[in-house]
This record gives sequence, structure tokens and C-alpha cells, in this order.
Amino acid sequence: MRYSPASINEPGRLYIAEFKLILPGSRWLQLSQEIVDEVEQFRIAGRNDSAAFLAWFLANLFRVEEEDARDAVCDHTNDKGIDGVLVDEQTSEIILFQAKFRLARNKTQGDNDLRNFVGAAKWFQSKSSVNSLLTDSTATDDLKSLVKRLEILKLIDQYSVRLVFISSLPFDANAKEFI
Repeated sequence: MRYSPASINEPGRLYIAEFKLILPGSRWLQLSQEIVDEVEQFRIAGRNDSAAFLAWFLANLFRVEEEDARDAVCDHTNDKGIDGVLVDEQTSEIILFQAKFRLARNKTQGDNDLRNFVGAAKWFQSKSSVNSLLTDSTATDDLKSLVKRLEILKLIDQYSVRLVFISSLPFDANAKEFI
């Protein structure tokens, strides 16, 4: 499940994707329903809307095969703030994802989720921290098996870690200030 991105290759440690669900001249409900319908095709049994949103994002923006996109998602309770993981061999990066999918017309994305996600990167600072995630933490089996399958423990000293946070809500002033 290693890949080479088709179009997203932003430098830096934190990539933010803020989806605008409103187009000029369009009704919010019409456009959001189209997106909801597309995201629904990526629904994974037993997982929430954010997991489907992340799989859709990976398939459509990172150009990951649909099956691989679903396999890269580990969004559950106790996922340590990590909803998905990919390894990019071209850029020597371990890419961690956090996805928030909410269809609330008058809501915004604050900075709390962003701050928590940045804090979650501590699990990927070194071999020791990855090993602790795998052996000593209460992380979900999905996250642990994904980290093992991608051989993160072998790559952590050679690869950099990039964080990708995606949200279906516009960012509020606090989130923009944090970014």
C-alpha cells in the first residue's frame, strides 16, 4: 500500500485541506448532497462518516486505489488521533491523516482538533515511540496492524513524517491562527 501521489506533494509538516462545500451560485444542500453521495460510496462497515470521507479523499486527491484507500484508514475510538497512514516512497514520507466530516451548515472547524492531531505525531518521532505505540499503548488493533503492515518501525529513522488534516467545515479564526 505504498504509493506515489498524483497531484498533492506539498512541502512542510502540516498540510491542511479545507473543503468548501459552497460554490458561487449553488445551493449548499445541493452541492453537499453530491459530496455526501460520493463519500457514501466509500463507507466502511462499522466506521463513521469521517472514515468514509478520508477514504474518498485518498482515492480522489491522492490517487490511491480505492481498496488501498480503504485499507489506509484506521479511524476508530482509541486511534490515538490518527485516522489513516500512508507511506510515500518517492518523497520518503510517512503521512498521517486526520479527517473531520460534518455536514452542519453554520458550524466551523476550530483549532482543538488540529492541536490534538499535531500532538498525536509524538507516536511517530522515533523507533522508541513507534515501538511504544505498538507494544505499550491502548491504540486500536487497526492502527497497530496498519503501522506493522507498512513497516513504519523500519522506516521511521529514514523517512520524515507529514501530517494531513482534512475537514468538511470551514476553519474558524482560532484554527486559521494556529495554522
